[in-house]
Amino acid sequence: MNKLVIVESPAKAHTIGRILGPDYKVMASVGHVRDLPEHKLGIDISDDDRRFTPNYVVSDDKKRIVDDLAKAARKADEIYLASDPDREGEAIAWHVRDVLSDALAKDAEKKTFLRIEYNEITPAAVRNALAHPHEIDMGRVNAQQARRLLDRLVGWKVSPSLRRSGVTPAQARSLSAGRVQSVALRMVCEREREVRAFRPVPFWDWSVRLHKDGGQPDNFVAQLTKLDGERPDVHDEASADAVTAFLASAAFSVSGVVRGQKRRNPGPPFTTSTLQQRASTVLGFAPDLTMRLAQELYEHSLITYMRTDSRAVSKDAQAMADAYVRERWGAEFANAHTYGNKAGAQAAHEAIRPTDPRTEPGSVAGALAGVRDAERAASLYGLIWRQFVTSQMAPAVYETVSVEVAAVPGPGADPAAPRREAVLTASTARVVFPGFLQAEPERLRTEQYRPDRDEAEEDRGGEEHESDAVSSLPALSEGETLDSLGAEPHRKETKPRPRFNEASLVRELERNGIGRPSTFASVIATLKNRRYVESRARVLTPTELGEKVESYLVPHFPELFDVGFTAHMETLLDEVEDPERKLDWQAMLADFYARLRDWLVQARGPAADPDAVRRVLEKFREVRVWAVPRRSGARTYSDLKFVQDMADEFAGVSVPRRKSGDGYSFEPPAAPARAFTDRQFRFLVATLLHYRDQIPDLDEFLRSIGRDDLLVDEALQPPDAATIRLVETLSACGVEPRDQSFFESLAEQVHGGKRLSERQHHYLGEIFLNAASRIPDFSPALCESLGVEYHEPVRIDAERVSALLSGLGRVTKWNPPVKRGRRAFDDREFVASVAAQFGSRGTLTERQLSALDRLFLRYRDQIDGSDAIIARFQVKAPPRRGRRTPSDDANEPSSAT
Repeated sequence: MNKLVIVESPAKAHTIGRILGPDYKVMASVGHVRDLPEHKLGIDISDDDRRFTPNYVVSDDKKRIVDDLAKAARKADEIYLASDPDREGEAIAWHVRDVLSDALAKDAEKKTFLRIEYNEITPAAVRNALAHPHEIDMGRVNAQQARRLLDRLVGWKVSPSLRRSGVTPAQARSLSAGRVQSVALRMVCEREREVRAFRPVPFWDWSVRLHKDGGQPDNFVAQLTKLDGERPDVHDEASADAVTAFLASAAFSVSGVVRGQKRRNPGPPFTTSTLQQRASTVLGFAPDLTMRLAQELYEHSLITYMRTDSRAVSKDAQAMADAYVRERWGAEFANAHTYGNKAGAQAAHEAIRPTDPRTEPGSVAGALAGVRDAERAASLYGLIWRQFVTSQMAPAVYETVSVEVAAVPGPGADPAAPRREAVLTASTARVVFPGFLQAEPERLRTEQYRPDRDEAEEDRGGEEHESDAVSSLPALSEGETLDSLGAEPHRKETKPRPRFNEASLVRELERNGIGRPSTFASVIATLKNRRYVESRARVLTPTELGEKVESYLVPHFPELFDVGFTAHMETLLDEVEDPERKLDWQAMLADFYARLRDWLVQARGPAADPDAVRRVLEKFREVRVWAVPRRSGARTYSDLKFVQDMADEFAGVSVPRRKSGDGYSFEPPAAPARAFTDRQFRFLVATLLHYRDQIPDLDEFLRSIGRDDLLVDEALQPPDAATIRLVETLSACGVEPRDQSFFESLAEQVHGGKRLSERQHHYLGEIFLNAASRIPDFSPALCESLGVEYHEPVRIDAERVSALLSGLGRVTKWNPPVKRGRRAFDDREFVASVAAQFGSRGTLTERQLSALDRLFLRYRDQIDGSDAIIARFQVKAPPRRGRRTPSDDANEPSSAT
């Protein structure tokens, strides 16, 4: 019988193939074999918005993989779906089964598809999984589908609103909103505002060095903990001086000595989030790096599955750890322990642990041979190994001594001063039984124990008082008098809560129920890749772009990107997966989508008067000649299509796609089917203004609907006469070849009745100046009449430019062109263009000269004698302007198109 096992990754396929031997063929799906389409919504929404059907497609890069899997499946009798044991893995198994069933067609009925799961890639675990196959868990699958569709709906419905917001026009195309990522961005931005708004307040701590009366050498430092029965709360210099004076003359005596023991328990084994946090703080690893390395460790059979929120371990794992600890350190160090899970954790899963605790960190180099970043993977394994092994060990036991010292006015105190009393404390702890510390590095075994310390200490703000922990204390008894060697005031300032680092952000996301173990790393990576946040010295700060995005999204979608609402959606996804609750995922999506539509409407701003919209749509009937559709990049813009689509939406009619020769059609409905925002209405009127020459009473019409304000809106006015003359002159005389494409786009706007922006008009003027030699009556006076700012050509050192161009002419290997938006910047073409301009006119602009210097330095290694030219003409890279990509300035044409 032929058996096929399908896993997710080639590395895992290799490992499992070695375990199962020649009786099984093991292949990898390489993640998902199908997904929602990349360039469209990919979700069919029913007319009543209650059903959401995903349109899954096999991407081009997965078609070869699917074909190979189908060929192997035809030869197999049993097909084992062995993807990861979580929602994503369950969905992959379901997709693989469906895709193969389609590919096998009628033969699919003869095949047996079996779902198997294992938490570790070991011979025992894999063979046990094969012996206990089960059906695909549709609860998990539907929870994954629900999450995928939720994220797609938010991304595709909210992101366009963000791009149209105008918060950062230059980067609008790259802007995106995410259901979870935007909440994480909100957290980072809110913490940043909190830090910026914080104003420090001074406060004082005091320490006093004391020793026994009689001059014995033993001395120790005690911290002031109470002053007149209260915790010291001193925030001004005068009060601080008074306390210092009191302590300087006070009489000290031991008021209490408490001896005892404290037990320090080990921590539980890692979950995904705690592993990411510890790897960040101890090893400096970003969460996405931690997960990549953990994946390698899992696929090489060194650790259990690394995406889990469970702290549970199996009985077998406990037994292995117990045996190892007893053999390694002795029975007194062993303490098998079960840790409880947090609410909502998947108890069926295990925590992250080594597959065999006998595989110590120093012995994994061979298992990781050939792995990229093997050294860092070994470091991460050491972290996981110690956390698990110590979790099954006995507590460390400390012998503790705490001393309380009373301070009262001394013999030399001013009798007129108010009587004060103070309490100072000092404590120490000595290890009497190391327990789990025996497995920790030496530096952790010997560090000073502080019972009050916790893992979230780094995220505290406010006042930071001195600890009373000291390395040792002399033998003291109650009632002993002590001598003071001096009181030390310590002026400090309150501090804000620190900015998030990657570890503390993961902790905050988990604490608030935002995201799940499999998403934390990708959320933070997305924020960094989108340049919404940046990480410097492991501290996350929002970029200017990130702050602008957050400042638009949160006010416009306050409920969608609310921390509580996002956490609630995670709970609903858990209920979809839960076999007892079995929440209907389609009903959940429908409820969410209804709210999302309302939020989108609110975000669009105030609604336009529907009667005014109707009358404007009726007015378009007077247009007899429509502008020719224009292409920009891959898109075509048509006034007729835009207006017709608006009219159809307003009327609520669904019509087949119109042919290009069809005219405009609009029948006013009894009631509008859709409301339009004021912004959409302005676009509609702006289009109507393009045809003012066909509508004689347009000004009076706009006054009649109460929108005469649009008549004075500069952006909606037609091109002025000077701009029209400028375009006509350039069209007649011609422009430089390098300016042709940009000029055509500007001319197209002017011919379409659209006024150019100030920036566009400036560039049009630059094109005019570049074409000066083509214009017979060119003069400064002509420039002034056309609204062009004339400037004299830049005086250049012809010998210097010739030397630079000659050197660049010897370059044989040019960098590939750089794509930026719709433009491509090509170093070789730029040099050729500059050389042609210099040869014909002998002039260059300042920007061209600067770019020439930068290009010469860029290619100096290919230019013989470049060092001599650089020294002779003092060639150096000019400073860049603004935030530009490295190649932008060097490729900038003279017209700065």
